[in-house]
Amino acid sequence: MEYIGGIEILPLNPIGYKVSFNFDRSEMPLVIIADLPDEEFLPFIKEELRKRKLQRVKYFGATKLPPEYINLCNDRQRTY
Repeated sequence: MEYIGGIEILPLNPIGYKVSFNFDRSEMPLVIIADLPDEEFLPFIKEELRKRKLQRVKYFGATKLPPEYINLCNDRQRTY
């Protein structure tokens, strides 16, 4: 799999990182935070992503539309 979404990595004080994966939109990122030194962080994030099986996750966009008007009385035009 090739990751094509956005990714943001921020260092934490005094040690550790915060990683945000924006798979579909930036409004709903997956955030993983770990207070680990550099040499332990990469194996941790690799195992965390493997356990979550994110390669099988699929995202779809949808637009909610208002329902069409349905008249239950079956409108009929009057004849004069």
